[in-house]
Amino acid sequence: MLKNSVVAIFVLVSASLLLQNSPLLAQTYNTPLPTVNDKDVQLLRQDLRGKAKQLITKNMLLTDAEAAGFWPLYDQYAAEISKVNDTRFGLIKQYAAIYQTMNADQADSMIRLLAEADQTIISLRLQYLPKFEQVLPGTKAALFFQLDRRLDSLMNVQMATQLPLIKP
Repeated sequence: MLKNSVVAIFVLVSASLLLQNSPLLAQTYNTPLPTVNDKDVQLLRQDLRGKAKQLITKNMLLTDAEAAGFWPLYDQYAAEISKVNDTRFGLIKQYAAIYQTMNADQADSMIRLLAEADQTIISLRLQYLPKFEQVLPGTKAALFFQLDRRLDSLMNVQMATQLPLIKP
């Protein structure tokens, strides 16, 4: 019980420190977006995918038999997730082009499209969970999805902190 309390306090203190230094708090509604081209985005995504595989490899501790079933399935799953992330990045590009003059209809459309992309990610996880459970023990399948969610959350936080807020 004491350990859980200490962990909870550590998480709260860490989060508050992160928010204090967050670019989110320093942004104005007229903050210019950094110029990023498609090639930069492609290189960033390749780098993230490579780091994701390294992190998964390091943490999963797969046997040879598990790896033989896991990696082809992972590549298939990652390809489908990548398609959803294409949508997310497209929305970011669209947002960058119009955020300073965005009207209510555009804002509504963008938030709905982003929510649909998030829902698609959740649906893919649910679709692939039994497939991963067929090639991995349940705890390793759960560990994979834990890692996957963390990586997705990190990417989302990184993207969000780079985007200025919509002018109300």
